[in-house]
Formats: sequence, C-alpha cells, structure tokens
Amino acid sequence: MTIDEIGKTYGLLTVLEHVGKAPNGRAAFLCVCACGKTRVTTGRRLRQGDAFACTHKGHRNGEINNK
Repeated sequence: MTIDEIGKTYGLLTVLEHVGKAPNGRAAFLCVCACGKTRVTTGRRLRQGDAFACTHKGHRNGEINNK
C-alpha cells in the first residue's frame, strides 16, 4: 500500500507524482524544490525529515540560498 503524498510539502519539497519504487522497494516520488530543481526520493525519507530540499549545496536549514 502506497501512502498518497502527491501535493504534500516537506520542507522545501513539494511532491509531484509517484514514480514507482526505489531500489530498496520503497515508494519513490518526484518532488520539486522551492528553487525549481527536481529530486526523486522515497516517501519514508520525506516523512522522517531526511529529505527536505534538493541536493543543491546552497540549501541550509531548509532555507533557499543560491549564493
């Protein structure tokens, strides 16, 4: 059973769509960051707070810093 995460926001990430399963078998979701970049991550990582932004190194503590 997959939890419906579409439309939910976690930190700077908003879930766009379910994209299948990650290599570990967990549900994978395509997310868009507030800065516009996309990232695929699992619902578990989103819910636990392990994934809160894209992998852009300018993000610190959930804030956008593109400098």
